[in-house]
Amino acid sequence: ALVAASGRQRWSQRLAGGDERRAPSAVLTSPDGAVVFAAFGGGKGPGKEGAEGVVRALEVGAGEEKWTHDLADALPRHIALSHDGAILFVGTSSGSLLAVSAADGSVRWTYEVGETVPDDWNFYVCPDRRSLIFWAGDGHLHAVCVGSGERRWVIGPGEAPPSDWAFCASPDGSRLFFCTSEGLLRAVAAASGEICWTYSLGPEATPHAWAAGPDGACLFLGTAQGELHALDVAAGSRRWMYAAPSALTSCTLLPDGSA
Repeated sequence: ALVAASGRQRWSQRLAGGDERRAPSAVLTSPDGAVVFAAFGGGKGPGKEGAEGVVRALEVGAGEEKWTHDLADALPRHIALSHDGAILFVGTSSGSLLAVSAADGSVRWTYEVGETVPDDWNFYVCPDRRSLIFWAGDGHLHAVCVGSGERRWVIGPGEAPPSDWAFCASPDGSRLFFCTSEGLLRAVAAASGEICWTYSLGPEATPHAWAAGPDGACLFLGTAQGELHALDVAAGSRRWMYAAPSALTSCTLLPDGSA
């Protein structure tokens, strides 16, 4: 850990054995900035899958360890915090989602995705703080209760996004947007999983950039094919489309509303 103002080292933590395979695969900081959570183990490169997985919590001030949670033979693929910072969600290579207490590292609940071994996870904690929605590379989009891990709904193959980059949420969190491998953009009610509307981007379209208007009324989507679509969030109809000369890899809204 370094002091931001000077770059001076504040503290360091040496991992057991100095094994380079245990470099952190993900790092998060608690909402109050007092604790850092780091997932270690494996990776996706040759020779890295043999390392066991652990999640550690360290005090930001002195680097002292608060707790360590051993994932046994599983590897951590993605981590996320609940809005209040009380729960750390851990997606693993074994297909398990763990809800771990941020205070002591104990497991509150476990949700099993299935027999697949997902490499890609993507989490979204709804603003109402009651639901966690996630994609785990198993061909489904899942919604579970934050407090209990109980399943709320699941969208199955053919309806769910084909990869981890493929969904985003409206500013109020009421709707999720994702693209299927067939180039269909779908809007889903976050509370129920109901598909509200479908918009065709074209079978060759690859979405790369997302942005939602501040009032939540318009969704902007840029593709690798250089098309920027502006869509009405309520109806799923197209307001306009702009053809750029090259791929669109990012989309940012300016203060005056320009994209």
